Amino acid sequence: MPVIVALVKHVPDTWSTKTLEADHTLDRTSVDNVIDEVNEYSVEQALRLRDDNADAGYEVVALTMGPAAADEALRKALAMGADGMEEANDKNLPVLSYFANETGTPFMAYMAPIVVICAVASSYFGHALGTIEGTQYLFNLAAPKATKKMSARTLDLWTYLFIFIATSLVGIFNPSILDMISVVGGVFFAFMTYLLPIWVIYRVDALARFRGKKTNYFVAVMGFIVLFATIWGMFQ
Repeated sequence: MPVIVALVKHVPDTWSTKTLEADHTLDRTSVDNVIDEVNEYSVEQALRLRDDNADAGYEVVALTMGPAAADEALRKALAMGADGMEEANDKNLPVLSYFANETGTPFMAYMAPIVVICAVASSYFGHALGTIEGTQYLFNLAAPKATKKMSARTLDLWTYLFIFIATSLVGIFNPSILDMISVVGGVFFAFMTYLLPIWVIYRVDALARFRGKKTNYFVAVMGFIVLFATIWGMFQ
C-alpha cells in the first residue's frame, strides 16, 4: 500500500504567554503546545490527495521527531483523519535515515547528505545573503562617502568581518532573543511614532504651519524618553 508521510512538528502556541529559562531558552513546560500551522496544512493536503484518489489505496501517516510531548501533534493529525502515526522519540536520527530504517529503503539514507547540503545552501541564500545586503545598506546609510570610496571587494570584506564579529559576540554573551526583539521594537516604535513625525514637520515645507507648536516639544521629549527607557531596560 502506498504511504503518504506528512511531517508534523509540536511547537508553542503563538498566542500563549512565553517565559524563558535561566539559560535564555524557552520554558516549554509553561506554554501551550500545538501542531505547527504549516504542518497542519500538509496533513490536510495529504488527506485530500488520499480522498481524491481512493482507488490508489493511499495511507496517510503522520511522522514527528521529538520528546514524548510531541504525541499531542500526532493525535491532532489522527483527529484530522490520518491513518497512522510514527514517532522518532529522542533518537536524534536524520529524517531520511529514519525513513530508510522504517521502510527498508537504503537509498533514502544515501540521500540524507545531499538533503543536508541543499539545506545548508538554502539557509545561506536565505539568511547570509540577506544579512550581507542589509549590512551594506546600513553602511551606505551611515557613511555614504566612505563606502563610495571602497571597491566592491573591500566593502564585502568589511561586511563579512562585521557579521563575523557580531555573530561571535552574540554566541559568547548569549543575549535574550526576546529582549533583543523588545529593544529593536521599542527603538522602532519611538522613532516611527514620536521622532519621525517631528523630523518630517521641520523638513517638509508643506507641514510648515505645524512648526513651533509646544506639542512638538512634548512629542519629541516623550520619544527620547521611550528610546532611553528601551535601551536602559536592555542592561537591567
